[in-house]
Amino acid sequence: MLEKEYKAPIDHAVYMRLVAFFQAKRIIPIRVFQVNYYYDTKVFDLFYGGETLRIRQIEDDLKLEYKCRLKNDKGMRYSDEISTEIPMVPAVLDLGIILPGTSRNEPCVYLGNLLTERSNYEYGSCLVSLDKNMYLGKLDYEIEIEFEEESQLAAILREIGITTVAGHVGKYSRFVSIFKTTHGSECA
Repeated sequence: MLEKEYKAPIDHAVYMRLVAFFQAKRIIPIRVFQVNYYYDTKVFDLFYGGETLRIRQIEDDLKLEYKCRLKNDKGMRYSDEISTEIPMVPAVLDLGIILPGTSRNEPCVYLGNLLTERSNYEYGSCLVSLDKNMYLGKLDYEIEIEFEEESQLAAILREIGITTVAGHVGKYSRFVSIFKTTHGSECA
């Protein structure tokens, strides 16, 4: 499935301004708490290849998700994504089973998790998500907008007062950066 989304880091003040913007429009958010359990090879092959392997938990539902970045331009991110249900969060995942038909069979080990408190706002034909992320002792904020047409995205960004950001670093990249700082360049 092709996913088109805009992502940008925001600070706490912008986060609160956007919450107030949607409140003034009387748009009630749907709040979601999700946990991303991240996996990679011992030498971060997926990370360096622009890929993400995670299990995402929302309430009692667990989904194994694999994302491969296709294009990243001014905060707009295009990715190919595979998703399937999984019964538990294992210590190791076999990449050959996850991506059948490939010769990749590296084991991917569990690295840790990132907790997101997400507020989803249906706005026009787009979904605007305001995220508060907690991981490895860090707290940060982010806006994500899922869109179909770039013109829809541009109109929403103008209305909410967000300028495009080139080269935004996604959740997994931020997670790995902190992980490597505290654990070194290889996983145990």
